[in-house]
Amino acid sequence: MNKLQITIMALCAIIVSSCGSKELSLPKEVKVLHLDLDKAEKHKDISEMFDTSYFRIIPLETKKECLVGGEIRNIFYRNDRIYVWEEQTKGVFMFDQNGKYLNKIQTPGEGPNEYLNLSKVRITDDRIYLEDNYGSKILYYDLDCNYLGKISEREFFKNTFNPNDFFVLGDRMFFFNFFLDTYPEKYGNVPYKACSTDMELKNPKKFLPYDIKNAPSSYFYLVEQFYAPVNGNVHFMCSKYDTIYVASKDTIVPKYVLDFGKRQLPKSLSKGDYLDVRENEEYDNYVLGVKKLWDTKNYLILNFTYGAFPASKCTFPDEIKKDPEKRKEWSRKWPTNEYHVFIDKRTGEYSLANGINISKFIRYRTNFAFVDGDYTIWYDAMLPFDFDKDGKYKYDVKMPENPRYARAWNEVNATLNPNSNPVITIFKMKD
Repeated sequence: MNKLQITIMALCAIIVSSCGSKELSLPKEVKVLHLDLDKAEKHKDISEMFDTSYFRIIPLETKKECLVGGEIRNIFYRNDRIYVWEEQTKGVFMFDQNGKYLNKIQTPGEGPNEYLNLSKVRITDDRIYLEDNYGSKILYYDLDCNYLGKISEREFFKNTFNPNDFFVLGDRMFFFNFFLDTYPEKYGNVPYKACSTDMELKNPKKFLPYDIKNAPSSYFYLVEQFYAPVNGNVHFMCSKYDTIYVASKDTIVPKYVLDFGKRQLPKSLSKGDYLDVRENEEYDNYVLGVKKLWDTKNYLILNFTYGAFPASKCTFPDEIKKDPEKRKEWSRKWPTNEYHVFIDKRTGEYSLANGINISKFIRYRTNFAFVDGDYTIWYDAMLPFDFDKDGKYKYDVKMPENPRYARAWNEVNATLNPNSNPVITIFKMKD
């Protein structure tokens, strides 16, 4: 064997080793997802994930005590009731399955049973939890929105870390801070990123060992978690990191690792702040992190964008700019910078889509919406420019294939006006 052959074999061995190093360094129960954006499916139709016999189109009752704006942070659907967390009004509004207003939680203030801000809302099978991070407390209510009590975070966390997220799983509360380098002078080098406690913030358990050298800039904390316990587990991640964890009552373990290949953000750029990302075009070559994660019975669904500000590059040709119909058609064909990953939890198989639609129900192309258990929820806010000069709501996108759904939408549209509350649409995922 000559020197050239030996050199080639050595190089091949190095390449194979580097490609498989992530797999080799992980426990065998952790699956690496190799996400090649060049092979993403275009305009994936996800109708097969839904029970196409089920849908609900629900105009929310409009009254002065329950006016819901367009800044909806989350929607929950529990026991035939709809809970809408609206940021602008600092409230959680409850409606029945026909849209009738029932009750609300809306008590901003500095009192013991009030909140300075509404930073997090979590709903379990029997309680609603509201976190006020300015007041360092969590207020909790029953599912009828009746106040039950308060949990003070201040004493528990003053010598540990400042949590930036939490969820409830069974009789344990889980708290997280992936950015412990943000306040090193106050908290020092805390050796863990997560902990759980009982409902009185006692008996803590520590999880996820922490290395201060790997702390990301807070700019990369883009992921919006929709924490919903499914089969006794909750999946979660920090967008900067490439690992999806699964939490049970007693443990947190890694479950999946994302590998974006040549578009994986290099560690040399992971410390960048907001100005770095805006001014350094090199960031446009990478995926900066997952934006959203949804957990359903059968699927984990991720959403991310490629590049720092790729939407600004989507410009129309001059001959199309002046024609609204051509602009609309061009937009439908334009390759969106939005990507969705669908992980089948039963088989471990996954798919990558550059744009999705649900032809049986809804728009030509859409993003995934809110998810609560088996239900997927969209909303349409009533905005003045959504109505024509005669005051009729304009539903000017391609109608879905399901004729019952199309008829139901047309019936609802006839009742709307610019002052109406949003319309909630609920679909059910397949078992």
